[in-house]
Amino acid sequence: ITMAIPLHVFLALLCLGATAAFQAVLPTHQQRMPAVSRCGVIGLKSQQKGGEGPSKGFNVLELTGALIPQGALVKGVKTGWRLAWTTLMKELAPQSKDGDYVRPSYSFTGEIGTPTFPDEPARFHLYAGKACPWCHRVELVRSVRGLQDYISITTVLDRPEEASRGGWVFTKTDPDPVVGGKDLREVYDALTGGFRGRCTAPLLVDKKQKKVVCNESADLMRMLNAIRGGGG
Repeated sequence: ITMAIPLHVFLALLCLGATAAFQAVLPTHQQRMPAVSRCGVIGLKSQQKGGEGPSKGFNVLELTGALIPQGALVKGVKTGWRLAWTTLMKELAPQSKDGDYVRPSYSFTGEIGTPTFPDEPARFHLYAGKACPWCHRVELVRSVRGLQDYISITTVLDRPEEASRGGWVFTKTDPDPVVGGKDLREVYDALTGGFRGRCTAPLLVDKKQKKVVCNESADLMRMLNAIRGGGG
C-alpha cells in the first residue's frame, strides 16, 4: 500500500478517529468501566449478560494486523498522541526550547493617568485568574493599595475544555460585567474588534471606552501602585 502521508501521521489520525468513535458510542458503554492490569494494559469489563463475551474494544489490532505490524501501530499511536499533546500544550502554554514557560508580549501598553485612560475611580475593570501567579501579584497590589472600590474585578476560571480559545472562562456566580462574554476570548474580541492571539490574564480594561488597557502583569503592578486614588 502506498500512502501519500507519513505513516506516523496516518496512525495518529487513525487513533484520533478511533477516539472520536469511542466518544460517540460511550453512552451505550457506561456500564463497562476501565480495568487496568498490573502491566498497565487497559481493557473494558464485560457485563457478561445474555451470553455476551468479553469486549475487545474496537478490534483495531486485528482489523489492521494484515496491513500494519502491531509494533508499528502501537508506536505510531503513542507518537501521535505525544505529538498532539505537546503541540496543544505549546499553544496553551508557549515554551522555550528548554521547556520553560514564555509569556507572550502584546501591544496593549495603555496606562491609567494618561489622556487616553484618565485616572478616574470605578472606570477600570480587572480580569484575574486564581490559577495564575501573574494574576496573583496584580491582585496583591490592588489589595495592598486599597483599590478594591477603585478598580472592580472578575475572577476567571482555568477551564480550557470550556473556553473557545485559551483557558479562561466565566462562571454564573461571577459573570462578565463588561461585554457579557462567556470566556475571556469574547472580551478580547469585543474590545479589539477581532483579536488574534492568546487570550491571557491578567487583563485590565476601560469600561467607559470599552478598550483594553494592558495585559502585562509587571506593567499593571507599577500602574496600580502609582494610582493616586489608592488608600494604601
